[in-house]
Amino acid sequence: MAHDAQISPSYQLLVDAVGETAANAIVRKFGGRYLYIPKRLSPHDPLVKTVGLDDAMRLVEAMPATRLHIPKRGREREVVRELAATGRLTRTSIAEQTGYSERQVYRILGEDDPESGQIDLFE
Repeated sequence: MAHDAQISPSYQLLVDAVGETAANAIVRKFGGRYLYIPKRLSPHDPLVKTVGLDDAMRLVEAMPATRLHIPKRGREREVVRELAATGRLTRTSIAEQTGYSERQVYRILGEDDPESGQIDLFE
């Protein structure tokens, strides 16, 4: 990971416990809030519904009875940059894959949004 210093410690704990895919699902669902990780899971637990039983069990085993602050975004800004660097996806596709708006994708990439109404003075 190129930008480890920018990753929140709680996001890194999630990644270490359940992997990046499940961590990102947790961030999308619970971001900006505290998540209580129970000692035991029920099939109806929101965590099970979000990441599935196997990943939820891994998280419970790693951090039972823990109240964890879930960051609003984990590594998704870096993912936006990585997806853009491939040159294979449109900004719209990147927005769909990361949960950002298209305008936010342009901001993350430091590009002008073509729909912003701003004219380029150097064109």
